[in-house]
Amino acid sequence: MNDIYKIKLFASDVDGTLTDGGMYYTDQGELMKKFNTRDAVGLRLLQEQDVHVALITGEDSDIVRIRAKKLKIEHVYCGVTDKLKILNELCVALNISTQQVAYVGDDINDLEIIQNVGLSFAVSDAEPIILKSAMFKLEKSVENSIASLSVGKMIIFLFDLLFKANKGTRDSLEVLKDSKSIN
Repeated sequence: MNDIYKIKLFASDVDGTLTDGGMYYTDQGELMKKFNTRDAVGLRLLQEQDVHVALITGEDSDIVRIRAKKLKIEHVYCGVTDKLKILNELCVALNISTQQVAYVGDDINDLEIIQNVGLSFAVSDAEPIILKSAMFKLEKSVENSIASLSVGKMIIFLFDLLFKANKGTRDSLEVLKDSKSIN
């Protein structure tokens, strides 16, 4: 956890973390996914602090690519079967270690990454093995139960953590370590 202040990459799964997990299909294919605006603000704040942002999803979705383009996320990997391999390749390209990565996931295909990054988060309705393996659990928002609101709060926490790191304080980390949950 000493490298927590050296986070250089925030990576996330998409469905169930940045969306409510629902996928809306017609006979012509995928039609919609619901994203949350709060996540966009948080991701932009991280980018402004020189933290790279990446989306790594098992779904091969044009909707994800369009959302990423709007948010100016240049590292977008769709249709991925080996997420850890992609993350390792990205870390090499960015000249960083996996210990400088924060990741949020919810499903079995996120397990290897969650076990290998410096800071890992699971959304509250993640698979039990993900909840057990992640360093921190994101609590659902009372006013709205979709996972993305929790991810938005986690992103703001990371931003606050990076800001305080520059000031030399550790308040946010100590509070988080005590609770193991982010509300």
